[in-house]
Amino acid sequence: MRLQSKLSLLIIPACVLPLLALGIAAYSQLQQVAVTNRLADVRTVLGPLSERLSSELRTTETNARLFATSPFVSRYLLAQDADIKYSMMEPSLLEFFDTYRRGFTNYESIELRNLDGTVDTRTSDTMAELPTDRVAAELARSFADSSAATRSRIVRTEAQSPRLIVGVPVDLKDARVSLAAGAKRQGVLLIVVDLSFVAPILNKISIGPGGGVTVVDRNGDPWFADRGILSQRLDDQLRERLTHGGGMGIEAELADGRRYLNSLPLLDDSLLVASVPHAQVATIRREIETTVFAVTLTGAIAIYWLLYWLLRRFVLLPVQALQKSAQLIGAGQYTVRVPIDSRDELGDLAGTLNHLGTDLGGMLSDLRTAKDRAESASVAKSEFLARMSHEIRTPLNGVLGMAELLIGSRGLDDRQTRYADGIRHSAESLMSVINDILDFSKIEAGQLELDRAPFNLREIVEDAIELLSQRSAAKGLELVCDIPLQIYAHRTGDGNRLRQVLINLLGNAVKFTEHGEVVASVSEVKEDGHSKLRFEVRDTGVGIRAENQTRIFESFSQEDGSITRRYGGTGLGLAISRRLIGLMGGDISVKSTVGVGSRFFFTIDLPRALDSVTDLQPAGLAGSRVLIVDDNATNREIVRRQLQGWGVDATEAASGSDALEAIRRANDDPFDVVLLDLHMPVLDGLATARGIRALPAGVDVAIVILSSMTGDATRDDWDKVSISASLTKPVRQRDLYECLDVLLRGTGALRALKNDSADESPVINAAQPHRVLLVEDNAVNLAVAQSMLDKINCHVMSAGNGREALELIAANEFDLVLMDCQMPEMDGLTATRLVREREAATTGLHLPIVALTANALQGDREKCLDAGMDDYLTKPFSTAQLRVAVEKWSRLAQLEDVPMSLIRNTNNKTGDVTPVDVLDRAALDQIRQLQGADQPDLLRQVIEIYLDSSAQLVRQIDTALAAADADAAGRAAHALKSSSGNVGAAAVTQLAAEIEAAARANALDRIAELHAELHAAFGKVQQALAAELQAA
Repeated sequence: MRLQSKLSLLIIPACVLPLLALGIAAYSQLQQVAVTNRLADVRTVLGPLSERLSSELRTTETNARLFATSPFVSRYLLAQDADIKYSMMEPSLLEFFDTYRRGFTNYESIELRNLDGTVDTRTSDTMAELPTDRVAAELARSFADSSAATRSRIVRTEAQSPRLIVGVPVDLKDARVSLAAGAKRQGVLLIVVDLSFVAPILNKISIGPGGGVTVVDRNGDPWFADRGILSQRLDDQLRERLTHGGGMGIEAELADGRRYLNSLPLLDDSLLVASVPHAQVATIRREIETTVFAVTLTGAIAIYWLLYWLLRRFVLLPVQALQKSAQLIGAGQYTVRVPIDSRDELGDLAGTLNHLGTDLGGMLSDLRTAKDRAESASVAKSEFLARMSHEIRTPLNGVLGMAELLIGSRGLDDRQTRYADGIRHSAESLMSVINDILDFSKIEAGQLELDRAPFNLREIVEDAIELLSQRSAAKGLELVCDIPLQIYAHRTGDGNRLRQVLINLLGNAVKFTEHGEVVASVSEVKEDGHSKLRFEVRDTGVGIRAENQTRIFESFSQEDGSITRRYGGTGLGLAISRRLIGLMGGDISVKSTVGVGSRFFFTIDLPRALDSVTDLQPAGLAGSRVLIVDDNATNREIVRRQLQGWGVDATEAASGSDALEAIRRANDDPFDVVLLDLHMPVLDGLATARGIRALPAGVDVAIVILSSMTGDATRDDWDKVSISASLTKPVRQRDLYECLDVLLRGTGALRALKNDSADESPVINAAQPHRVLLVEDNAVNLAVAQSMLDKINCHVMSAGNGREALELIAANEFDLVLMDCQMPEMDGLTATRLVREREAATTGLHLPIVALTANALQGDREKCLDAGMDDYLTKPFSTAQLRVAVEKWSRLAQLEDVPMSLIRNTNNKTGDVTPVDVLDRAALDQIRQLQGADQPDLLRQVIEIYLDSSAQLVRQIDTALAAADADAAGRAAHALKSSSGNVGAAAVTQLAAEIEAAARANALDRIAELHAELHAAFGKVQQALAAELQAA
């Protein structure tokens, strides 16, 4: 979210919430004030009316007192003679009263009453029939025993308007005549006032729609029943509230709805009441709501824009200027300056940013200079390392090769053998140092990249252990490999680098262990719901002090760094191993106790590959009985678990005597095989074997010797006790399985007992030597490699440069070419490219070419592969390494003998593919012929590998065509051509060859034409191979 949006969201609640609270408070207050004011206005209207009525009462009282004190009244009341009184005096008195009545039109009657309430005289007789007369009599009687000076009552009838009766006592003591002794109050003078004049006044008073004014008496009855304002009688409670609090306004629920009432006291406990309907107040409230909302909204908008303008002017615009300048500085425009000169924090920040731009500009200039120098130094270093690697490896290859051949010549005495061994070990140590330094340099430069290819996990671990087996055996150590059968062996990753890490860890473990054992184990663990592999190397060596357990992973560092240290080495092995495992997504850890031993372990993710392939088929071993005889408990446990995984009934014996006792006890159910360790205390393996043969139950049992070193005993020694076979420890799982399979089921043939030199390598195929072309310009290296190839039964032809190699390849058929990279006249890379172009232009048959190079830096392998080479062998190499390469690529060369039906018809001018069968059965038959006891399912494996890899290659061609990348399409087609020939997919091979040729000519249109044909042909091949799998 941008800063502008954040400021807007910040301002909105800052404006709205206070104004909303203020609006709510104002609304409440204004509503109360408005209602109060409205009722106050009503009270203002009531005031004059109340005052007028009160004035009318006062005037009437005054007139009544005036009449009461009049001599006419006194004389009239004191008259003794009734005739004179009523005939002469009464007319004069009534005339006197009428004179006043004519002046006060509201006076309905003026009368004199006796204290008993009877009428003495009055101006009107109409009162006699009205309820007013009754009230007047009661009022007159009330003066009999009261000293009140005046009294008044209001009388309301259904038929007439209300009347006001005012009474004043006539006291003769106040009269201006002589009074008889003891005479006092003689009567009461009453004036009856017609209040009908009040109704027009009330009608003229306007207090809004539905409102009005009326008068209620002391009982709560309205004076004017015909007025709808208050047509009902008020209950006592409501009248009480009006009497004591009506001046402030009261809300009441009446028959005609909710109303607001205001009142003022009036005559005779009557109330002058103003009535305002609730709807009128609600209208006022709505008007207030609208006004408050409008004012609040207008205020909020005004304040929002004011605050936004202020924040934008003094905060947002400067920040945006800072941001823009920072972006420009980040883009490399270090001369940009922020145009802010305010004396606040933003101004300080602008100044800091301006200084930063200046400093960065200077630093970048210095950095570029330093970078150029570093790159120049790096290039010089890489060139130097490449040159030195080549210059050192080339003669070192001759030293190692000659030493290996010398040791294998069998014509040396013991002293000469020791000298030759010394030469070889020294050269290997030098090569190890060179490799460590090169690997470290590649890692430091970020030039080391991991491969991602299928490999056999079990073979990788066992290869690393086998490489160190002789060194550990020479020290009397047990070197143990523990890989449970349940762990799937076929994985994807960089197997070579994993092997390098394991060799480093195992080499250190053997180096720092004087007695006991070194165990390499692999287990499967779950991390975040995902299965990973945990590798561990455990030893019983000297251990590592706690303070040094972190330092040992640093470059050029060892646990013992003193000049008197016992153990050599560059101190790079663990540093390189940690970096490599880090590239694989893991980390190496160590746990160690001084004097007890150490454990190095790491966990990495190596996905499965070729899920349908299995390692071993153990069903044939189930039910067999095997006795394991070894004084090392770890060895016994691991072999026992392996055997039990194959369904074998395994029994352990920790010594020769225990083994003899176990065989005696098994007289009724004898063992089928005894796995017998050669080196055991007290009773060694041969002595134990002799004891076994002396027992009835041991005469026919098969005995397999397990020895940590070859050449420990002679064939005659073993023949005397009828040893069936021997295996070198640590025993590979496959070797153990095959040995038991032969002994228990009689399949295949046992390998020869290894009683001779440890360095003697078995031949690949004595019956059919491989035809190998060796291209090497160095005479020593040529002699070494040729001797190694002769030793592994290869037919060798040699060439001194690439041009000679091309001539020999054109004139002869080879299974494999071993090509040096740096040679005079024509180097190996150029020669390989010419070979591939010649193949594409002619038969399309693929000749395997393996690079022999002394270069070992990043990019060297890629250069070889990009040139068309199939593999990469770094000098110096051993006979075993050379044998593996020859065996691997010569077998593929045999599989790639594509039938003649694949050859393109040269007379076909249109370039169409010659019709061929979907699969060439001859190619599949050749693969079946290569199946043996070690690879009974070779055909199935090859087909499954092809179906998986070729589908990916077809997709790569699709992707390359969509991206118009002819080179990528050519590379994928080249690989597809080679693999399709292996399984006899003739049409696919031919189409892939044409796509490869079109890619070299950058003919994308031609690739697009062949693309659809390739998909159709490949679909048919998939169906045909799937049928082959079902049939197999």
